[in-house]
Amino acid sequence: MPHLSTRVLQGLLTLLLTLFGLLLVTFALSAFSPVDRVLQIVGDHASQSTYYQVRHQLGLDRPLPVQFWHYLQNLAHGDLGTASATGQPVLQDLLHAFPATLELATLALIIGSVLGVTAGVLCARYAGSPLDVAIRTLTLLGNSVPIFWLGLLMLALFYAKLQWSVGPGRLDDIWQFTVEPRTGFALIDTWLSGDREAFRNAISHLVLPVLLLAYYSLASITRLTRSACLGEMNKEYILLPAPRAPGRWPFCCATCCRTFAAPC
Repeated sequence: MPHLSTRVLQGLLTLLLTLFGLLLVTFALSAFSPVDRVLQIVGDHASQSTYYQVRHQLGLDRPLPVQFWHYLQNLAHGDLGTASATGQPVLQDLLHAFPATLELATLALIIGSVLGVTAGVLCARYAGSPLDVAIRTLTLLGNSVPIFWLGLLMLALFYAKLQWSVGPGRLDDIWQFTVEPRTGFALIDTWLSGDREAFRNAISHLVLPVLLLAYYSLASITRLTRSACLGEMNKEYILLPAPRAPGRWPFCCATCCRTFAAPC
């Protein structure tokens, strides 16, 4: 029990040090940025007195350790500051974007999990075959290519060049300001509005980003599933009962899936 308490304390200490380091790096990137935050607010034609007044209000005329201490105090009270791009509180912008992020990530995770487990089982079933090699090559590509670069490439190809996909955004302009944002989720809001065209438009806007994120998660899930499945296939509790089963492979799949789903 004392050993467990020591490990827990070490983990908490590591977490606190990591969090402190991230906050320090984030503050340093903002403090030493070449962009003048005061000019972003007041503009280039503001008077010098206005410039220094806003600088004082932001606390930028104080020493850096004092600024960092006030930064930590504001974070402790839930104040993340003001976004220079929108002029709104950062927390408000995050809450506004959170439903879209959750909607996109959930759909991508569901599709990536289903396809990833299926592809991993197929790779284990036909290990060493051309199908296994092809799937592993695709998954390696998914783990190697930066997702943001791949997203821009697919947008340029399928939207700008081939025009198979709709453009950026969650809805076209015709529905952007007519559908009431009740929940913040595009699919739910368009469905509740009763406009089926808007609902289909929301789906079309989700297809490309969802498939890209699903491909990114599919790559890791496929590799893990294949490795775990091959590892379980060579264990005695599968090798011994398998010959007596009607089909060896369905029996192994069912047994492996029960093993994966079992709590640790």
